[in-house]
Formats: sequence, structure tokens, C-alpha cells
Amino acid sequence: MRNIKRLIKWLILAILLLAVRYLFSILVFYFFNNELSLNFSDLWYRSNSQRFIDTVQNGYTAKQFEYGTFENWDLYPLYPLIIRSTGYFFPLSQSLNHLYIAGIAISTVFFGLALFMLDKLLETVWLFDDKKYFVFLLLIVFPGSYFFNLVSAESLFLFLSSASLYFMFKKKYFLSAFFIGFSIITRSAGFALVIPFLFHFLVGEKYNQEIKKLPKLSTYFVVIFTPVLIFYYHLFEKTGDFFASIKTQTVLHEMKFFPLAFIVDYFSKYQGRINLDLFLNLILLIFLLTILIYCFIKIYLIFDGRSLEQNSLFIYALIYVLMLSSIVSHNMLFRYASVCLPLYIMSAMVFNFPVRSVRFLSVLFIFLMLQTLLFTAYLVGVGTYSF
Repeated sequence: MRNIKRLIKWLILAILLLAVRYLFSILVFYFFNNELSLNFSDLWYRSNSQRFIDTVQNGYTAKQFEYGTFENWDLYPLYPLIIRSTGYFFPLSQSLNHLYIAGIAISTVFFGLALFMLDKLLETVWLFDDKKYFVFLLLIVFPGSYFFNLVSAESLFLFLSSASLYFMFKKKYFLSAFFIGFSIITRSAGFALVIPFLFHFLVGEKYNQEIKKLPKLSTYFVVIFTPVLIFYYHLFEKTGDFFASIKTQTVLHEMKFFPLAFIVDYFSKYQGRINLDLFLNLILLIFLLTILIYCFIKIYLIFDGRSLEQNSLFIYALIYVLMLSSIVSHNMLFRYASVCLPLYIMSAMVFNFPVRSVRFLSVLFIFLMLQTLLFTAYLVGVGTYSF
């Protein structure tokens, strides 16, 4: 009963955030277009949302893979599959507006589920009261968090990653592997969960003689990688290339496959000059790296002891941020960073100021202003940072 009440509470909060963003979108649309529209598809049908709905309607493009082509092969299939499946349960037409409403409803529900799982996850790492509010407030006001209510895979990925971490810390490894497998076919960033999972299992069960580790790991890896291998094979049938999704992402995001590539590329190209299309991404990466360095110092050099959970969270955050830093295109890194749960959780662990302190409220204010700016840019169709 307690869990049901908590779930309802978080679902209500997700719906309220949807209502606030919807009303704000109506005002922005009216201000910039001098006309009133209440349709979600008019207000929020942009960029990746369009591509997701197109994938729902038409599936993946069937043509021979060629480098430099920007088809929908970079979109992983779980989120559009869930939207498409709503047609089997609800008597809605497959019109654009109905599909878009279904996508928004699905995102909002999974956002509520993600907040619920995050609530349970925080209790496993002994974060209560002010520390818990610290995490939730940061998550809600983070500059890219408005995507949690849009037709985008962020809320689904947030739910799956929080569930995988929760069951990992509860030592329910099969369930954790199950959620990691589905997180990977939601967004490729799910691969970042594999190494902390492996670390947590090997270290956590190091002295457990009752578990045969190699057979267990083999089973877990089958559970983790089977969904994405099925997806890659599906694209192989469509494109003739088993790695079409990875190659498309590499071209689309201009990935360099080495850590800090964005920072190295920025300073080598602009040599101290400010490029407004990339400057906020640069600031974000420096900010995230600073948080990681501070967490490393506090957890590994200052704290008397550290838990296995802290180690796993730090490894996940480190891998995730280094993956982000390898993207050198104009993609909006705020959106990708918004789903990196360990950054919020570790910040609550290592920063000692309370949620009512001037420093924390200042951070919230800056984040909220940035979110408002980026969301407005998204609504009016400014591509830089907002997609």
C-alpha cells in the first residue's frame, strides 16, 4: 500500500510538470506566432519527436547502408515500439495527433515511474529527507529535463536505468540485467551500465562460494545483449549492415571514440575564441568533469570508507561523461546529461549544503533559467542546444 501511494504521488508530479510545460508552450507559441494553438503536435512536434513518430508509422528505412546517410537507424526501437503497441490496447486512430498524444502520455507515465524507482533507489544508498530532495530538485530543474514530458526516449531510459541500479544494489542481478538489456535498446547510452554491473557483481559476490560466477555472468550477458543483437539483426535485414545503427550514430554525432574529444576539438578549432553554437556544451562538460573530480576526491581521498554502491555509481558516471565528451557535433548535450542519475546522487552524497542554502538555491535558479531558455529555443525551432 505504501508503494502504491508513493507511485501515485510521483505520477501526479509528472502530470503536473506536463501541465506546466504545456501551458508555458501555449504562451510561447502565441507570443512568437500571434496565434493560439492547443494541439500538442503544433507545440512540440520537433526534430527527434518527428523522427520517432515517423518510425512508429513507417518502421526503419529499408535501403542499402551508406556512410553519410541520415536515416532513422540511429533511433533504438523500444520507445517507438511502445508507442506503436498502444494502438492494440486503445481504440485510437494512427493519425499524427493521436500518436503524438500517445507518445507524450507514455513519456509522462514513465517519468512518474522513474521518479518512483529513483525514490526507492535513494533509500538503498541511505539518502533520506534533505538529501533526497536535493536529488529530485536537481533532476527536475536540470536544463535538459523538459524532454522527460516530450515524445522522446529520455523518461523511458531514466526509468530503466534507475530500475537496473536499484536491483543491482539489491543483488537481484537477473532483474538488473533485464532492465539493462532494455535500456540499451532504448538508448545506446545503456551500454554504460554494463561495466558497473560487472564490477558490482564481481566485487559484491567475491567471497560468496555458493555462486558459480562464470555461468551466472554468462546468463546475465545473454539477458543484457540479446535484445540489442535482435535489433542489429533486424537492421541488417533492412540495410545489409549489422552495425548500421552504430555507424549512423557515429556520423550523426561526429563521435571521435576517445575521451574529451569535444574539448580537444573545440580548443584546436577555435583557439580561445567563443563559438556560441558549442559554448554551452563546453561549459556543461567542464562542469560535469569538475563534479566528477570533486566526487573522486571526496569519496576516495577524504571519506574514511566508501561503499560498493558509491564505487558502482562513480564508474557509471565516469563512463557516461567520457562517452558524452567524445561527441563533437552540435547535439544538445544537456539532453543526454539529464538522464545520468549518478551525477545527481553523488552530488547529494558529497555536497554538504542543505537544500535551503543560498548556494543550492542559486544552482537551482541557474538551472531553471537555462531550462526555460532551452525549452523556449526548442519551441520556436532554434536547433542549437535544444534538440
